[in-house]
Amino acid sequence: MYPVRSCKLATSLLLLFVSPDRLLGQSLRWLSRALGGLPTIANVSRTPSADALSAYMRARKRAEALGETTALGVNLVDVETLARGGDDFESFAHSFVLLVSPAGTRVLQAWGEHGYSLLENIRSDSARMRSLQEGEEYMRDFARLSSMKGSWGKDINKLYVRLFDVDVLSLMQSGGCMTKPMVPKFRAWVRVLEIPDVQRANVERWSGIVDTLTDTFSIGS
Repeated sequence: MYPVRSCKLATSLLLLFVSPDRLLGQSLRWLSRALGGLPTIANVSRTPSADALSAYMRARKRAEALGETTALGVNLVDVETLARGGDDFESFAHSFVLLVSPAGTRVLQAWGEHGYSLLENIRSDSARMRSLQEGEEYMRDFARLSSMKGSWGKDINKLYVRLFDVDVLSLMQSGGCMTKPMVPKFRAWVRVLEIPDVQRANVERWSGIVDTLTDTFSIGS
């Protein structure tokens, strides 16, 4: 079960909104444990971590050369927590979506009960339209974060704050929201889901459903 502020729920919803019919099943399954979409420790052991920066550069090239919009689902997997199992520690695992278009790049995400919802993110400066170059710099920072090793410290925390607007060290301090310690080792593994050539119609088809649901509450009022 995913709470409304879940990064997995936010990412899954966004991917469904932009997916063409042929990719709806893949987008729904990608972050679903029940549907077999989440990785296992065996997957991590035998599969190299995805190169999210290269995926972004491909999307940028399509935006600049072809005028296409690409959606990138990015999943930062906490290998240590995956290997340990249980819930004795807080996890740094996260997922988010980049929309890479000729107009620029947007980063859309949520961050659980101690962070923010997707709607709060959309209303903040973090979801602003960035230039394609700013988007590249963002993904270079992400590449640096995902390659880091060791225990959670100031360097890892600084990049995490820059990328996801969550100060884990502050949350872990006395009086903070996190009551469990962060997982002892920072070991990251990355997955990327690319949805190329996103069409406006892919998104607009959902607006009629939302409008109908909204209008239901207006009838008779």
